[in-house]
Amino acid sequence: MLETTGNARLTSDIDITSPMNLEEGRSYNIDLNGNKIAFDVDGSMAIGNGVSLSISDGDVEASYPSEKNDSYGRYGCIGIQENGTLELTNVDLVADSSAIAIGSEDKTPSGATLKINNSTIRANGVYTIATNAKKYDSDAFVSINIEIIDSELIATGKDDNDSCGLLINVPGNLTIRNSKITGDRQGLVVRGGNAKIINSSISTTGKYTGSYYYFNDQWGSGDEVPFAALVVGNRGGSAYAYNTSCTVEKSVLTVKAGANANARTVYISSNGSNEASISFDTACDSEYAETIKGGSYWGENTYLNGEELPAKNT
Repeated sequence: MLETTGNARLTSDIDITSPMNLEEGRSYNIDLNGNKIAFDVDGSMAIGNGVSLSISDGDVEASYPSEKNDSYGRYGCIGIQENGTLELTNVDLVADSSAIAIGSEDKTPSGATLKINNSTIRANGVYTIATNAKKYDSDAFVSINIEIIDSELIATGKDDNDSCGLLINVPGNLTIRNSKITGDRQGLVVRGGNAKIINSSISTTGKYTGSYYYFNDQWGSGDEVPFAALVVGNRGGSAYAYNTSCTVEKSVLTVKAGANANARTVYISSNGSNEASISFDTACDSEYAETIKGGSYWGENTYLNGEELPAKNT
């Protein structure tokens, strides 16, 4: 049905065990009709080449081959590649690794789009959603777009409780509205692009048991950054060399009860040559800004509510 009409409607649960043949530049729609579709393919179920795939009204179960993954579950079960679009509406997605990877294993996803509406994503891996910043070509890159609306993202770490609800580390636009995002290490990491968080909750459970907090060191890749509900910006290295901004409106940043004492609500940093900025509206707790001023930041060209913070290089 997808090949002939571009539309399919399930009448029962089905398993997909090989990559779907999605024609370049074409739009597809799968109505789950209250049923479940299971993706269990040899690697990520990939969407790219101008393909637009919409899945609605049911359950999705996604797996990644254990022999090709790692103990942390870094690799995404569903991949959005260059110029690909994925939209989930009224879907409950459960993944045995990271759920959705925006970008292939070795390439940044120029022009990719992800829309999550009225859905829940649970990932037993490092990320529910993450971008890949490898082989970033600034001259040819088209910004990505991510929208999380009326939804919940929950990442549960397999190893050291190392998980991040959502990570964006390439230029693009991220909108989170009326949603909840939770990770065991970080709730949300914004290492690139422009993020807007509106009427939402961003949380860390603080269950991370590793020993790398990066408050005093150059950051690593991915979620190898400070331990906090919300992290904005970057520190050190030549990767992620672009400006980053985040605005938080009518939202709550939370460190869950019983958390590791090193967990913070918010942390911001810059590489010095690139700006990192965060702004809170008056409906947000003023404690967030005081936390940053009290030491939850590093670098130069770091801005809080439009004002540059004093340089902090130790």
